Amino acid sequence: MMQQTDLSATAPRSFSRRLRRRVARGVALCAMGSWVLLAIVPVVVVILELGR
Repeated sequence: MMQQTDLSATAPRSFSRRLRRRVARGVALCAMGSWVLLAIVPVVVVILELGR
């Protein structure tokens, strides 16, 4: 009895699929960075105003 394997899981990804995945990660990274900036900017502004 031969065991069948799914070759689609081990097949190399196409270039467009890798590019889309990389772009999606970049967009997600920028989105996370914008949330961090949104959280930090008010704190920095308050600190700067208190220092005046």
